[in-house]
Amino acid sequence: MIEHEEVNSGGPQTGRRLEEKVKAYILEKGMIREGDHVVAGVSGGADSVCLLLLLCRFRSLWNLTVTAVHVHHGIRGENADRDARYTQELCRRLGVPCRVYREDVPALAAGQKISVEEAGRIARYRIFRQVMDEEQAAAVAVAHHRDDSAETFLWNLIRGSGLTGLSGIEPVKDGVIRPLLCCGRKEILGYLAECQVGYCRDETNDQIRYTRNRIRHCVLPALEEMNSGASGHILAAAEIIGEACRWVEEEVENLLERYGQKEGNAVALPVQMLEEQRPFLRMQLYLSALRRAGCSVRDVGRRHLELADGLLEAAHGAAVQLPGGARIFRRYDSLVLSGAQEGEKTDFFCAVETCPFRCSVPDSIRPGGVMEFQLIERTPSLEFEKNQEKMYTKWFDYDKIKDRLSVRTRKPGDYLELMPGGKRKTVKSFMIDQKIPCEYRDQILLVADGSHVLWIVGFRTSEGCRVTEDTKYILQIKMIREGTQE
Repeated sequence: MIEHEEVNSGGPQTGRRLEEKVKAYILEKGMIREGDHVVAGVSGGADSVCLLLLLCRFRSLWNLTVTAVHVHHGIRGENADRDARYTQELCRRLGVPCRVYREDVPALAAGQKISVEEAGRIARYRIFRQVMDEEQAAAVAVAHHRDDSAETFLWNLIRGSGLTGLSGIEPVKDGVIRPLLCCGRKEILGYLAECQVGYCRDETNDQIRYTRNRIRHCVLPALEEMNSGASGHILAAAEIIGEACRWVEEEVENLLERYGQKEGNAVALPVQMLEEQRPFLRMQLYLSALRRAGCSVRDVGRRHLELADGLLEAAHGAAVQLPGGARIFRRYDSLVLSGAQEGEKTDFFCAVETCPFRCSVPDSIRPGGVMEFQLIERTPSLEFEKNQEKMYTKWFDYDKIKDRLSVRTRKPGDYLELMPGGKRKTVKSFMIDQKIPCEYRDQILLVADGSHVLWIVGFRTSEGCRVTEDTKYILQIKMIREGTQE
């Protein structure tokens, strides 16, 4: 659906106030300089159309040149084709060069095992930066506005984000500028109405089954009813949090420069220094050290960092495996933060050094979550057999474990014992018998005693370490998944 029809160069008094507001914001944040070339992301929606109009209004003021970039996501069929045609026609009438790119976003999402929304964002920014480099532009302008920032704050808040996620959308970051962050959605729509400028509507934005849409259409309006300045107050809080984040980042960088020892794609930090810091600062140190080591921290959350922090009390050799291939381990008087480079495929491995012990399992390894190891002395009153069939809690005779326990994915030579001290079956044969697809076999979690696999999590246990009446110590292993008590 396309709203309005006419395209004029500007609007009356209210429109001029918005233009002055955005112009002052651009100058305050140092977004644009005299003679700059700017790449503008234009979807055809109201926000990006407003951004394009304003940049065109400022062309003569700052001697700007503008190129519009439209990314067709290959999702919404004829409606997406309509948006591309409309954007091209609008740019033609405004005298702005327009470059249209087509991406198969669903295929990108499936290939990287991410949401379609995230895949679309990745595709857009990759193309924006490509055009920015090709045209030697000074910046990429995108159309996030004040309400978007408030939505992002609330979305990150309910997801359990840390300070960085609550610091709001930054007006200038890594060559990307957001001139409309000083404006609300109502102001943008009012400006377009006064200018009689058309824009396209994405019908999926009205579907409240999506969390962000529910925040936009239900939560924020309810907050505005309670306090008409709710969005502004949220942004003010986000700015304060952003200032706190920047202070923390400076402290972290100073500590890393002073104490961090780079070792290839790893960084070592002294345990004594870490123990002198507040827990929150330690968490930020872990994240920054992992980034400095070239590791991906995209899926590393607070629960992973808390497990890593527990290594300060652990013995030499204890380790925590993190999502994305990152690994943190205790080495005498240091913690070493290491792992795979961004995008590198890795197997999962975590050595079990002591009991009790906890390790975090990446979401990419099934079933994901946290695994707990606990050693229990066998007593006549201890009851556990009735729970033996619980899918995510298992018990083993600790004294029969011969090698070093590990939590990992499969390796050549892995086997199960199908009878105590008797018949063996390779893990590969077991997975074939269970008709587990080849592409999933390397994603299944194992608990192993050397090559002897005690537990294929979610499937079966080995008989080789079954608890008997003669068992003195029981090793209890519990898989705790998000949203469960097991």
